[in-house]
Amino acid sequence: MKFVAYEKVSDTVGTVTAIYQDASTEIKDQLTGVDVENEVEIPPKLDIPEMDAYLRINLETNELYYDYIAKSTFEAEIKSLKQQLSEANSRNEKLAEESTLNQIALMELHAMMLSLMPPEEAAPTEEVPAEDAPVDQALEETANEE
Repeated sequence: MKFVAYEKVSDTVGTVTAIYQDASTEIKDQLTGVDVENEVEIPPKLDIPEMDAYLRINLETNELYYDYIAKSTFEAEIKSLKQQLSEANSRNEKLAEESTLNQIALMELHAMMLSLMPPEEAAPTEEVPAEDAPVDQALEETANEE
């Protein structure tokens, strides 16, 4: 008997990780796999351009077969990343425009609110506490000297 170790892909398919001719009980206990008849053969792997071959096992029939999946080429990856970058830049530009419009709207709202308030509430004057007066006087004197 052969022991086919695999990683489960779905309920009916596994990706073969190893095939043991005479697997010990210890190996069988450590790995996920199934016993198959010695007559079960590995099918020939086809050399298909731009495709990666993955040895699979049908978990219902214990049949071995190759699954061919398209390679992620370097050029395709660059194209995908450029597309993602372009989309991100477009979103950033749109957000910047929206931010500017929001700032303008806030300034207009602030101006409108100020125009609705009586003059004494719109620009309140602050009284300077007595302990801060010498500092303010010194600043005024420095400004006058310049």
